[in-house]
Amino acid sequence: MIEVRDPDGKPVPAAHADVDDVSAVADDSGTVRLTRVPTGSRVATVRALGYEPATLSFALGADSVRTARVALGR
Repeated sequence: MIEVRDPDGKPVPAAHADVDDVSAVADDSGTVRLTRVPTGSRVATVRALGYEPATLSFALGADSVRTARVALGR
């Protein structure tokens, strides 16, 4: 999961996150749930209208669940 926030720490609904060929859209709480992301080192790109895109690097093991928070700039 990726929690997407604005510079003030508020949720950014409808933000888009992409990792390889997997993408998802944030819900009203600014949470993106990405499923079926391949294991290994990955980079997520998070975008939302009116904000600067952000990238997040992470590593996934088999059957792992990760939660990260990213703040989008204006």
